[in-house]
Amino acid sequence: MIDKAREGRIFARHAFGIKPGLETTRALLQELGNPERDLRIIHVAGTNGKGSVCEMIASVLEFAGLKTGLYTSPHLVRLNERFQINGVDIADGELDPLLEEVEDAAVRVNAAGNGDATFFECMTALAVLWFKRNDVQIAVMEVGMGGRLDSTNVLLPVVSVVTRIGLDHTEYLGDTI
Repeated sequence: MIDKAREGRIFARHAFGIKPGLETTRALLQELGNPERDLRIIHVAGTNGKGSVCEMIASVLEFAGLKTGLYTSPHLVRLNERFQINGVDIADGELDPLLEEVEDAAVRVNAAGNGDATFFECMTALAVLWFKRNDVQIAVMEVGMGGRLDSTNVLLPVVSVVTRIGLDHTEYLGDTI
């Protein structure tokens, strides 16, 4: 079972807003031992269709026999939906200790003067940490809001996929494509 107070604290990180930038994510991942460096990643960006493309890519990779991680957002019902290995959501018993570990790392990052990690930054870090610890052969990672300062851009993909691009989130990303 997921500790509801801990889950609430992670969700409360929405209060830190949307912070385009990579520094806090880099500091958070460093605090967790840079798990992203040991992953082969397919990075999927775009305005529409990212989630569907991620699901299709993950399905093909799983069918090919690869242990495949999938990170998407948002979730519809449960936080667990964001994190899958071979089509199976992360179990509460795995998610809860990772939430604690990422929350603790986020507190240390802030104490070191590297900013407050947002909800999305924490979820991205949790995904790569879980994938590394479960020896996924390839991770399909969906971009969040997008743009060059999206926190997923700290990842070093083996393949990048871009779906259709349109104007979205202009208050953060500007008013031009």
